[in-house]
Amino acid sequence: MCETSVTKISKQIRLAALVLLLFLASCALPQQDLRQPPQYTEVPNRPGYARLNSFFAMKDSRAPAVRMDIDEVSVLDGHYWLPLTSQPLTIDSEELADAQMFLGAIVLPPGTYSSIRFSFTSIQIGDESGAWREINEFPATVEISLAEKIHLAADESAALFVLWDVERSLTRGGGFEPRLQVTAATRQLPLDLLYVSCPDIDTIFVVRADENRVVDAFGITGGPTWINAVQTGGDGFLYVLAAQDRLVKVVDLSTFRTVDFFPAPLNDAPTFMQVDAAGRVAFLLDEKSGYVSRMDLRSGYIEARTYLGFQPHFAIYIEEKNLLAVSLALSQKVQLLDADTLENRGELSTGGRPQGLLFANDILYVAEQGDDTVAIFNLDSRRSLGRIAVNQGPMRIVDTDNQIYVSHRVASSVAALTPGQLSVFREIPNLGRTTEMTYDPTFRRLYVVDERAGELAVIDVNANLLIGRVEFGARPVGLAVLP
Repeated sequence: MCETSVTKISKQIRLAALVLLLFLASCALPQQDLRQPPQYTEVPNRPGYARLNSFFAMKDSRAPAVRMDIDEVSVLDGHYWLPLTSQPLTIDSEELADAQMFLGAIVLPPGTYSSIRFSFTSIQIGDESGAWREINEFPATVEISLAEKIHLAADESAALFVLWDVERSLTRGGGFEPRLQVTAATRQLPLDLLYVSCPDIDTIFVVRADENRVVDAFGITGGPTWINAVQTGGDGFLYVLAAQDRLVKVVDLSTFRTVDFFPAPLNDAPTFMQVDAAGRVAFLLDEKSGYVSRMDLRSGYIEARTYLGFQPHFAIYIEEKNLLAVSLALSQKVQLLDADTLENRGELSTGGRPQGLLFANDILYVAEQGDDTVAIFNLDSRRSLGRIAVNQGPMRIVDTDNQIYVSHRVASSVAALTPGQLSVFREIPNLGRTTEMTYDPTFRRLYVVDERAGELAVIDVNANLLIGRVEFGARPVGLAVLP
């Protein structure tokens, strides 16, 4: 055989080997499956029952490295221990550090609850080399009385908090005696609080923005989805769209009690709500019927209603121009309506499946989910100013002091844009199935819903870095920060 033929055969063999290696590598590498089940295990509600959500944190983030393997956490209903967690878990002090973890949830009969019990299977302590050593002396179970008893009524949702003093848990003789403190929620000052609605469990969680920790929870029946916080008298009010009940509910934030509610228009099942800054009017969208309605929040009276069709998906109220901009998910349009009468004031031609909207500095930004772009319009002239190519499935757009952020429901990331530039200057990856977002200006943090994990991703907008997560054990939908 000539040398040329040998060379050709050798190249073919190498090429075939390379193709085989690439095939095997593609099989070995984990593929991102966007349809995979959520990472959380949700505990469903039961009519007439109450809900208890528990969270775990450490007293000191600089504590020694200790691991606790726990096979059961239970709460005492007076006679019986009821399981708070659905599966065994490991709590690692190094991994937990200064964060908070969702411990578990349970649906309970209305009543009074006073104790919690932990059952341990193993305890390990780490040394400076990174090795772990088993601790043989530890109690199989520990029962802890609550600092104050929790009284739960039907359809109520409450939060319970466990604090672990790691250093005091290590005894001088080399054993382990867990030092755990269990408390109910304490009412917070109405400052720097984030409200998060979880419609699947009829619960709204309260998060402190300075600590990125859940500090309270309360129940809202009817599947609370979209929420808006308004500072009008006292601690302010939270306007809640209870989608299943087809009601707009008004919650007094000083007591977490529903003080009023208004029905949606007859035959409507609202899928979105936007409230003005003063809490005077709400705009309701119904994707299925195609209607948009304006509701007076003092009387519940429907002041205007119009049919748009094409699945109105998202809207923003542009107060300075007295316009309501509505994205129509089944068309390539954003409809502009008079905010008082809901009469047509024009339309903008967009890319496929327009979703989130943002109005900033006289510019309207539109997330075009079908084209993986963000369109930019001059709202006065209705003229297109260009498009920004972003990642897959742009969903929502929010602005901070000097940046604009776009969430991607498909690409699992958030893109950072500079106003006035037609490009992405930074992308923050590995955030899960990102949807809704909100911004806390005091601590300059962006909160992003991760539907897949049942969490919020917390981003420092100064460095554009993920700095933490807030877990709920359920799917978050609506976000609200008091202005």
